[in-house]
Amino acid sequence: MSRRRATSFAFATVLLLAAAACSLTAPPVDDVQALAEFRAAPEDRAAAMRATHALFQTADLTVQEALVGAANELDHPATPAAILAAEAELPAAVRDRVLGLATAGAEAAEAVLAAPGPSETTTRVDAEVHLALHLTFVAWANGPMRSLMAGYGTRILAAMDRALALDPLWDNGAPLRLKGRFLAQAPWPVGDRDAALELLQRAVAHAPLPIHHLFLGDLLFQRGDTAAATEQWRAVLTSSPDATTAAAAPWHRRMAEHRLSVGGR
Repeated sequence: MSRRRATSFAFATVLLLAAAACSLTAPPVDDVQALAEFRAAPEDRAAAMRATHALFQTADLTVQEALVGAANELDHPATPAAILAAEAELPAAVRDRVLGLATAGAEAAEAVLAAPGPSETTTRVDAEVHLALHLTFVAWANGPMRSLMAGYGTRILAAMDRALALDPLWDNGAPLRLKGRFLAQAPWPVGDRDAALELLQRAVAHAPLPIHHLFLGDLLFQRGDTAAATEQWRAVLTSSPDATTAAAAPWHRRMAEHRLSVGGR
């Protein structure tokens, strides 16, 4: 795998299934309308939060649909490594669309955090998580060199750390899995697989959700422990999602089944 492909993969894989970090059970909001309402009243926390949610949902759906196409184009039988790296090759049109959505989404999340007056802890955690998610999309869409020069890794980690400091167990451990996934995939000097292992193990212990088992299994596979990875991937098929991750659970199971079918048995 080339250095560029590996780095692109690092920014992309943290976004794989990233919709599980926010509520998928909420009614869908038209992202164009939500963005227009935010632009009309940028100081309105509720409008900004609706915008960052809606823009993320659209960006994430765009990526997930492209990921399905990329996986379908792999030579079969594929290897687990090829499956995990498929999103590095998503077309430029996908990146451009996601960049526009995520840039506006990050602006809305920052507006929530900058709005005057007190806000509930849950609102601030939600905004920090979405800021990190949007910035990761922006970094991925810009590519490794631009992202490195722009310091996106530092900004992403800062948002993640603020969310963890506020409430690491928010939404059944979403801040834990988000930073754990990021550190597991990010290249040196940002990545830290030992720290990622601790975070993802905490997430699984707190809430044994399919997505937590999937992310932990991927990390264990990267660390060379195929047996332990297989155990986690199998747990994806038998564990139950929470209300937030239920909509994405079938996707998690398909990904686990694919991993198991090509090298995790």
